[in-house]
Amino acid sequence: MRIIINVLATTVFFLALFGIVVVASATEKGTITDFSQLLSSNAVKQVLWLVIALAVGFCVSQTNYQRFKQPGLMLAMFLITVVLLALVFAPGIGHEVKGSHRWINLRFFKLQPSEFAKLVMIILTCAWIDHVGWRVQRLLEGILWPGLAIGTVVALLLAETDVGATMVLLIVCGTILFAAGVKLLHLIPAGVLGILLLVAVMLVIPSRRARIVHFANAKFNTQYAVVAESEEKAKQDQERARHQAEQSKLAFINGGAWGVGYMQSMQKKYYLPEAHTDFIFPTIGEELGLAGTLLIVFCYVLLTVSGIAIAINARDVFGMLMGVGLTVFLSIQAALNIGVTTKILPNKGIPLPFISYGGSNLLFSLAAVGILLSIYRKSGPEPAARTMTRPKLLTTPRI
Repeated sequence: MRIIINVLATTVFFLALFGIVVVASATEKGTITDFSQLLSSNAVKQVLWLVIALAVGFCVSQTNYQRFKQPGLMLAMFLITVVLLALVFAPGIGHEVKGSHRWINLRFFKLQPSEFAKLVMIILTCAWIDHVGWRVQRLLEGILWPGLAIGTVVALLLAETDVGATMVLLIVCGTILFAAGVKLLHLIPAGVLGILLLVAVMLVIPSRRARIVHFANAKFNTQYAVVAESEEKAKQDQERARHQAEQSKLAFINGGAWGVGYMQSMQKKYYLPEAHTDFIFPTIGEELGLAGTLLIVFCYVLLTVSGIAIAINARDVFGMLMGVGLTVFLSIQAALNIGVTTKILPNKGIPLPFISYGGSNLLFSLAAVGILLSIYRKSGPEPAARTMTRPKLLTTPRI
């Protein structure tokens, strides 16, 4: 078991340090000429965020994860999440970028509440399941009550037009409910309804609709037109979606097997938008080639395997479900980001965990790792999956 925790810690630390190196390259369009430019660079800011995030992750790892399921704390965390998500729309507090309201401006830095919301809802879903026990197989306790809480947060995320965070939240919470033993007769209709509502919202938002139309045209050789407020706006939305996908593809092609060399990417300088945030993976592909991208994918595989191993060896159901949820939370974001940047999935804003520039994602990703470490520290000799008493959440028939 000790080797698992060593692999997890080493992998995460490597990804975080690697992220600083890549951010330094992705944000360097020309040449830093003096020390003041260096201090104001994104790489230095990312180093500061990493120090803070490591401190938070360490503190969380030393905290008993059982404290997170206290009813009073559950309610407080949910209310704080709702308030923070609502504050992004408050004049003078919320910060808008390209039509999206996703940030709170705290003067010295900007906080993205959606990152906090994803982590909190994972914890609350697991705490709720632990609270209701076998009653999770009932429609009311297994679907309706958790669905109401998740739906409230999802509605606020969609109001921000943060489709990426919404997808991650729905996938992770759905996985937790499935692992907890919610009946498929209840879970499948709820999942289908959630997918249909998400697709409907994406088709209503012009920029998201343009991305879907471009993706369909590119994949299936169709000629669908984008319907928007005006023909000019439709062309702009579709051109923006096409440009980012094509430039990302060119970055991978230019990189080849071994890359063009560190700091030598041309796409990041002139052609590829968001090269240091959501589209940092193509920058890795261009500068370090296929070898570099496969190394990163391998690291995420190690992270996933380590997280699942910790979950399986947890001392109770709450720890096991938290381990599963947090592992899926980190791995699904990596998978979606890589899928988007390689044109497997439609374009959407999802950061690459531990690597993309941004303090909020780094902070809450390392907090998630801290909870995994706490679950490991409290794990007993008998894994939760083998010691659960009746009803056995993972083995009870679901239909």
